[in-house]
Amino acid sequence: MAEPATSDSSTQAPPRGYRLQLTGVSKSFGAVHALSDVTLEVPAGQIHGLVGENGAGKSTLMAVASGALVPDAGQAVVDGHEIRGDAVAARAAGLAIVRQHPALLPDLTVADNLLLGVPASMRPRVRDSAAWARTCLGAWDDRPDIDPRMRADALNAEQQFIVELARALCQAPAVLLLDEPSEHLRAEDVDRLFRVVRELAARGTAVVYISHRVREVRQISDRVTVLRNGVNRGTRETADLDEAQIIELIIGRSLDAQYPAKQPRDRALVGRPAVLEAYDLSGEGFSGASLIVEPGEVVGLAGIDGNGQAKFARALAGLQKCTGQVKLGGYDARVSNPVAAVKAGIAYVPADRHREGIFPDLSVRENVMIRGVRGAARLGFVSPRLERQKSNEILRRYAVKAASPDSPITSLSGGNQQKVVMGGALAGAPRLLIADQPAQGVDVGAKAEIYRQLRTVAAAGAGVLMLSSDNGELAGVCDRVAVMSRGQIVAEIAGEELSEETITNAVLRASSTRDHGAATARRFRRILDHDGASVPVLLALIIILAVVAQLCDHTYLHTRNISLVLGLGAILAVAATGQGLVLMQGGFDLSIGPLMSLAPVIASFYLIGAGYGYDLAGWAFIVLATLVVGLGNWLLGAVLRLNPMLASFGTWTLLDAIALILRPQAGGLISNSVIDKISWSVGPIPATLIAAAVVAAGLELWRTRTLRGKALQAVGSDRAAAHTLGISARRASLIAYIGSALLAGLAGVMLIGQIGTGDPTAGESYVLTSIAAAVVGGIALTGGRGSFVGVLCAAVLLVQVQTATPYLGLSPGWQQILVALVTIIAVCAYSLARRRPAR
Repeated sequence: MAEPATSDSSTQAPPRGYRLQLTGVSKSFGAVHALSDVTLEVPAGQIHGLVGENGAGKSTLMAVASGALVPDAGQAVVDGHEIRGDAVAARAAGLAIVRQHPALLPDLTVADNLLLGVPASMRPRVRDSAAWARTCLGAWDDRPDIDPRMRADALNAEQQFIVELARALCQAPAVLLLDEPSEHLRAEDVDRLFRVVRELAARGTAVVYISHRVREVRQISDRVTVLRNGVNRGTRETADLDEAQIIELIIGRSLDAQYPAKQPRDRALVGRPAVLEAYDLSGEGFSGASLIVEPGEVVGLAGIDGNGQAKFARALAGLQKCTGQVKLGGYDARVSNPVAAVKAGIAYVPADRHREGIFPDLSVRENVMIRGVRGAARLGFVSPRLERQKSNEILRRYAVKAASPDSPITSLSGGNQQKVVMGGALAGAPRLLIADQPAQGVDVGAKAEIYRQLRTVAAAGAGVLMLSSDNGELAGVCDRVAVMSRGQIVAEIAGEELSEETITNAVLRASSTRDHGAATARRFRRILDHDGASVPVLLALIIILAVVAQLCDHTYLHTRNISLVLGLGAILAVAATGQGLVLMQGGFDLSIGPLMSLAPVIASFYLIGAGYGYDLAGWAFIVLATLVVGLGNWLLGAVLRLNPMLASFGTWTLLDAIALILRPQAGGLISNSVIDKISWSVGPIPATLIAAAVVAAGLELWRTRTLRGKALQAVGSDRAAAHTLGISARRASLIAYIGSALLAGLAGVMLIGQIGTGDPTAGESYVLTSIAAAVVGGIALTGGRGSFVGVLCAAVLLVQVQTATPYLGLSPGWQQILVALVTIIAVCAYSLARRRPAR
C-alpha cells in the first residue's frame, strides 16, 4: 500500500535548478486576454508568492501549469517535463495543486477523491483505499470529523479544503501550487501549513503561494511576482517590499486606507427602533443568543469557526430553524424560511458562493438583478431597459471584470463572482444585511470597495451583521463586535476598546479548544445515502408483495408464475443496467428499447434453423448493430456535444424506422433450438435471471473495485472537477454508451425467449421502464452514484408489481399507478437522503 511522504526524505540534498518554468504563456477566453506573454520561473527550494487582483490571471496561469488548460502560446515545464493540457502528465512529473475551490467529486467518497487525485504510481489497491486515505489525512492533522468513507458533498468548506490539501501534500511534490490556501483554515492551521510548506521547500520542493492576504505572502515567501491585467508586472525579493508597496504594485496605485473611516451615526437615526432585536434564539449549534443591531450600525460576529456564529446568522436569514423572538424595526418578524426573511427586508450574503450565492446557469446580469428585480419592474413586469441600467451600474460600482453582462457567471473569476453576489444582495435595498465572509477570496482593492459599501449601507439607515474569520477585518469595519463561544454570545466589544488584539483575546479566552468530533448525520439520511441502501429495501418489498398476493390468491406462487416474473424481470434488469451505466456518467439513452426490438427482428431472418452459417451471421449482425448504435450515441453526445436525451431520441426514431422497414409487422419464426437455449431454466429460476445477476454483480464489482469504474462515476458526479483531475470524460462516455448498447442487445436476445418471433415493437415498453428501474434501484438521474445490484432488484419488483395486480383483484390500470407510486416514492426518498446539508 502506498504511503504518504515521510520526513525521511529530509536527509536528502535538495535538487538544483528550476522545477517550474512558465515561459511566454498567453491565454484568451474570447475577447478577454487572461494572460499575455507571462514568464514565471521557480527554482527548487523556493517559496514564490504570486499576487494580483481578481481577474489578474493567477488562477489561469496555475491552470496552465497544472495541465488543466492548454495555453494559446508559450510553454509550461514541470521538473524538466513539458506539460500541455495534460493533468495526468503534470501529476506524474511531480506537480500538486491545492485549489481555492477544491476540485472534489461530490458523489464519491473522500477515499475515492484522494485515490483519483494522486499519480498512478502512488495509488494503493482500491480495496485498501480507505485505510490509505486515513493515513493521508492523519499526516496533516487528526481529523475524526472526516471519515474516508464519507461522500465529499457531506463535508463543509473547511473539511473539503483539508481533503484537497492532504491530497496534495501526501504526494511529496516537486512543485506545489497553493491557491488561496488560508481562506478556509483556522489560524493554528495556517501556522501548521506554513511549517509544512517550509519543510517541503527545505527538501527541494518549488512552492507557488497565491493569496490576497498580503501579510501572509510577506511572511511565507522568498520572492513575489505581481500579475496585473494578465501581465507580469515584475518579480522582487519579498524582503525588499513592505505591505503598502505590494498593494501598490497589485492595484497599480497607492491605497490610502484599507478600511474606511467610521463616521458617527447620523443623529436622525438615533431614537429609531432597532433594525434587529433577537432575544433568546436557540437552534442547532447555538442557544440563548441575544443580539441587537441599531440602524446605521455595523455589528460583527467573531469566534472560532464552528462555535455557532454562522448558524445563528443563517437562522436570522430563515435558512435554519430556531426558537426565540425576532423583531425588525420594532415589530415581531417571522423568519422561519428564506422567503419570509426576504419579505421582512433581510438580505444574506453566504460564505459559500458556489453552493448558495450564484446561479451558475444564469448570466452575470441576471445574477446581479435576481434579488433586486422588483426595482426594475413596473406593474409586475420587468423592464429590460431598467434591468440593464441597474445591473450595469452595480457592475461598474464593484468593478466587476466580465466580457459582457450577458456572459455566464461561471466565466468570471472567484473574486468577481463574490462582487456580483454582494452587489446583488444590495440591489434589493435591504433593511438588514447579513454578510458571511463578504471579502473572502477578494483582492485588496475590491476588499476596500466592499468595506466602503458596508459602511455606506449602514450610513443610509440599514443595519449590517458581518461575520469574518479575520479579527483585523472586524475591528477595521465594525462599530461593535459580539463574540460567540459554544453557541452563546459571551462578550461584546465596542468603542475605543475595539481592536484586533482585544477581539482575538476575547475569542481565545472564550474558546481555547475546538471539537473535531465525527459528524453524525440523521440515521435515516445516513442509511439511504449509501449506494447499496436500496437493495435490502427492495428485497423486502418483493417478499411482502409476494406474501400479500399469495394471501389474495393461493395460485400466485405457482412455479410457472414465479418463472414468468423472474424471466421478465431479468430482461428489464439487463436493459436497466445498461441505462444505469449511461445515467451514472451523466448521460441518457432512449435507444435501449428500439435496440431491443431490433435484436429479435434480425434473429427472425437468420436464427431460423437454416444452418451454422446463418446462425453465425445472425449473431454477428446483432453484435454489430449494438456496437454501431453505442458508437453513434457516443459520437452524438460526447464528441458533437448534443443533448444526450435529444441525441438518443434521434437514434430511437431511426432504429424504430429500420425495424419497421425490416418487419412492418410481427413475423418470422425463430428456431426452437435457439428459443429453448434462451428459455432454459433451473427449476423456477430462468437462466436469463442468472445472467442478469452475473451482469449486475460484475458491474458492481467493476464500479467499486476498479479505477475505470470510479472514473465513470467521477465524470457523472462533476465533469469539470473530473477534468482537472485528468479523467477523460470522452473515454468514460464511450465505455458507458458501448456497454449500454451491448446490454440492450443482450436484453433483446433474452426477449427472443419470450416472443419467439421478429416483433418490431417488442422493446418499446422498455424505454421508460428501464429508466424507472434504474432510478428505483438507486441510480441518480444527475449521475455519479447508484448500485447495479439495486437496479436488478428494482427491475424484479417493477415486473412483480405489474404482474401481481390481477391476483390482488385490481384492474389493469392499477399496474401503471402502482409502478408510478413506487418510482415517485423512491425518488423522494433518495432526494431527501442526498440533499446537501446546510452549512
